[in-house]
Formats: sequence, C-alpha cells, structure tokens
Amino acid sequence: ITVSNIHIKSDLAIGEEVMDSLAPFIVLKGQDINTLEGLSLRQLEEGIFFMVSPNLKKFSRLRSLDLQDCNIYLQEGKTRSRTIGRAIMVRTLSCFENLVRLDLSFNYLLGCLGEILDALKLPLEFLSLRNCDLNEDDLECLANSKHALSLQELNLSKICQFSIYDNDRISSNNLFKIVFCFKNVKLLNLAQNHFQDSSIPSFCEKLPQNLKKLQYLDIAGNVLTEDSTLQICKALAKVKTFQWFRLTCSNNLLDEALGHLNQAHENAVQAKQRICGLLSALGRTDIHIEIVKLSYAIFVDLMDVMEL
Repeated sequence: ITVSNIHIKSDLAIGEEVMDSLAPFIVLKGQDINTLEGLSLRQLEEGIFFMVSPNLKKFSRLRSLDLQDCNIYLQEGKTRSRTIGRAIMVRTLSCFENLVRLDLSFNYLLGCLGEILDALKLPLEFLSLRNCDLNEDDLECLANSKHALSLQELNLSKICQFSIYDNDRISSNNLFKIVFCFKNVKLLNLAQNHFQDSSIPSFCEKLPQNLKKLQYLDIAGNVLTEDSTLQICKALAKVKTFQWFRLTCSNNLLDEALGHLNQAHENAVQAKQRICGLLSALGRTDIHIEIVKLSYAIFVDLMDVMEL
C-alpha cells in the first residue's frame, strides 16, 4: 500500500499534548520521497512552516501543496528579517518541479505574491488565495504570470477586505477586471468580496467573451439586488460550458436575522424560481442554482475551523 497524500494539522497546546506541535517533524521524516504527491500542512502555529521547510524540499514529486492558515507572514522590503522569510519561501517552492496545485489561503502575503508565483516551476492548475492579505500589485502579478492561462480552478474569495490603509485594499472593481485574464478557468470563487451593483453591467458584458470555459461561479456573501443577480444569470447563460451558480439573495444580514425562518426560506425559494424561470426562457435548464443564506456565507470560515 502506497500513501501518496498526507494531512498534518499542528495545534499549539500545553502539558502532555505539547507534542502535537512536533507532528510535522515526526510525519515528514518517515515519508518516502518517491511516492508523496500531496501534502496538507493546515493551521501550523507561527514559525513551524519555516522550521520544517528544509524537510519539505526533498519531496520533489509533490503535485499538490496545501498551506492554509500556516501563519506565513511575508512582507516587502529589504530588511534582513523580511528578505529571509521571502527567500525561504521561494527556495522551498522552487524545489517542487511537479507542483500544479497550491493553496495559500489565510496567510499574509502583502506585496510578495509575484515572488512566490515566479518560484514555481510549472504553471498552476489550481490556486487558492482565500482571505489572504494582498494588494492590487499582487493581483497584477498573478494576472501577468505564467499561471494566468493554465489555471482551471481559482479561489479569490474574501480578498477585498477592509483596510485602514486605502492603498492596501483591493477594490471589487479591479478584481472584476483581473478575473478576465484567467481565460481557461473552469471553477471560480469570488465569494465575500463586497461587490457593488454599479460594477455588474460591465462585468456581465465582458464575461461571456472572456470566460468561455467557466463551469462554476460562486459569488455568495455579496449583497446584490435581484436585478444585478439576473443580469449575471443572463451573462452566464451565454457560456455554453456553465453548470453551477452559487449566490446569496438576502439584501442584508439584519433582515435575515429578524425575518421568520419560514419566510426567509420562502423568499429564497421564490428567488430561485425567478432565476430558474429566466434561465429556462433562455434555454438553459441545465444550470444548477444554489442559494446560500447570507449568514452562512459570512460565517463559513468559523464553521471550517470547527470542522477541522
């Protein structure tokens, strides 16, 4: 029996359970470098990833690497501490000659994404940057990278976050523009990005011509009017490959919280019926519509943590 994928979660604990923090060292030491193809190192406490990186380099056959919430903190600048962190990350990733799937969700990569992408040997097929600290220069680097046309699955959810520094915040308008650079993407997640209704007409106009291979789109957690939602549906109907649309129909969280559960459910059912009716009139009865409650879309991160 050959085990080709392992998943490590490291929790900082006290007392007898403190050994859990050593899990990455113990498990990695015993793995066959010729068989390991997938590795997940989710939720490592601060500093652990950089400590185990020398042990990771030997797994040159890795095709999939999951570094979600590993407390990776990279910064621009030429100070010794900042350059060392970026250098370790770059040297580690450059060792994986077969890597095509990379998950960097929930890490701080502000201004450093370009270096990470350049370090990879092969163009990526899957990339997740969910809830990463990024700026618009990072998105430009991604759009102009060798990965732009190879990506088939892309998660850019929750990257348009509030920042006290305006120059660090990614605007939803610019995110919409960048998305069209990934012309071969099939699965696209843009959930929780504070989309505005004013941006929807331009997005819908360009979508059919620029995302011709799109099969799945997730915009849950974005509060849009029904008119905007229907505009998106019309645009998606023109994409022959499209199959699944995930969205939120609530106007705001307060209305959802105050509304009766049965009424909220009925509203969602009616919204889905109107969307399906529109798609049916356009000859697209094959598209699946998934309505997600706004409260669920917003608190999904907490639920993910509890499941882990």
